[in-house]
Amino acid sequence: YLMVGQGARKDELEAEAARQGLANVIFAGEVAREKVVQFVLASDAVLVHLKKTELFEHVIPSKIFEIMACGRPIIMGVGGEAGRLVAEAQAGVVMEPENAEEFVGAIEALRSDAALGGRLSKSGRAFVEAHFDREALAEKYLSILSRVV
Repeated sequence: YLMVGQGARKDELEAEAARQGLANVIFAGEVAREKVVQFVLASDAVLVHLKKTELFEHVIPSKIFEIMACGRPIIMGVGGEAGRLVAEAQAGVVMEPENAEEFVGAIEALRSDAALGGRLSKSGRAFVEAHFDREALAEKYLSILSRVV
């Protein structure tokens, strides 16, 4: 398991992994934004997780679009609109935030069914290409602005 980033509980998690002697957990820390894609492409699946709060029911982490574009399945631990988007895209396994049993279930589902990971990867990539292409969105936005002016 590769943990990338500088989350609020990184030090606590790193200490707990060391305490338990977990040799299969690596903490990469914060990495340059342009290198994140390399980590995504090296992954079998990518966890996107936020605390279970009402605030996070209304956010969509931009990294989900990058992960889908890279063709990797998402283990989605974010509720609300972000979870609905990943479910609609059929791009990952959606789990309740902070639910350890569902997290383990998502990992086991992907590990035991390679075809599932492949389907989620392809579906996510196709979804982001069809609905979130930056050039197509920019042209659409320019067209709306032109009509308004």
